[in-house]
Amino acid sequence: MATSSTDSDEDLDVYDSVFDCLLSMPHHLVLAQATYGQDFVRHVVANNVWDYRSAHTPSQNFDSILIGEIRPATCGTRFSARGNHYMGSQLNPTKIEDKTRVKSVFILGKPTAGPQGLRNLFDNQLITLCDVIEQDKVSVPGKNLTVKEWTSRAGSDASVLPDYIHVVTEPMYVASPSTQSSDRNARSPKKKKLVSDRTNSHDVDSLVSDDAHSRTAAGPSNNKADDANDSKYIALTTNMLYPPNVLPDYGGDLFSHVHAKLRQLDIRNVDDELVHPQDWYSKLRQGTLVMVRASLHAFTWDNRRVYQLTGHTIRALVPSELEIEEHKVTVLNPEPVNASSSSEAAALLSSVVLGKRAQEEMAL
Repeated sequence: MATSSTDSDEDLDVYDSVFDCLLSMPHHLVLAQATYGQDFVRHVVANNVWDYRSAHTPSQNFDSILIGEIRPATCGTRFSARGNHYMGSQLNPTKIEDKTRVKSVFILGKPTAGPQGLRNLFDNQLITLCDVIEQDKVSVPGKNLTVKEWTSRAGSDASVLPDYIHVVTEPMYVASPSTQSSDRNARSPKKKKLVSDRTNSHDVDSLVSDDAHSRTAAGPSNNKADDANDSKYIALTTNMLYPPNVLPDYGGDLFSHVHAKLRQLDIRNVDDELVHPQDWYSKLRQGTLVMVRASLHAFTWDNRRVYQLTGHTIRALVPSELEIEEHKVTVLNPEPVNASSSSEAAALLSSVVLGKRAQEEMAL
């Protein structure tokens, strides 16, 4: 499998640093090191909704740190304007409206570079997630229950450890009646605010220089008319909203938004700076090593239980030089393709007329 970057000495040093900082973090906050039932427990929010809370602070969700390398769309990643939205059938399409909850999905795999210990930590993450499901099956059994796990396998052998971890983002769009003020907020420079609910990341900060957090957050790499003063850098905050067409694949008859705006998700680069939506697809391309702050949830309905990891912060740590996957505008009802062609060769072929051969010629 192709590696995520050029694997330079500098890149490999970052992998080592990621491994070291994960080991230095409190074990109960690192998914690979945490133990279900000891560091976090199941909490019933409603009859069909569970959260997982910290055993050390029961009033708080269990926010854990995990790592992985982003896998391509062929493995299940759905990072796009329409995210994981189910479009329905061609005859009965399901459009995206203001109240539709659209989330993207990242499939994370084992790091393809760096120390073996980092890959071992990834395997430990898988073991922790599998332990949750197995223990839940025993403590809260369900009759004829179908379970959708937060992991998956590349093959069909269910006896081996899964290969991938599924991380779902927060909702990408929010309905905002105050469209004019939202547009101004999205374009006007603001003072960067602290995100109060983020996990203390002092260990991860060792990956960057001391003045990284004092610099202005990274703005879009391609300036547009909507960018204030045509500036390449604007101060981004997680409460900013944008016109949805900031994403290149937004548009078409799938979307029926009226007041919806695109949210600034907490997607960050190695310097802990927020990444503008125009750069999301390049910064979180396949092969990128990311560190995620995620919470754990489970939902049950109609004899179906779904386990979900919600990524609240996604931080790119090692960039990838693999190609950026193509993002096209989704067309619900594409025009039927005409089987005929107007090319000169096609016209020549259709003009050929064959007459019946005489009986005596056929006998020869």
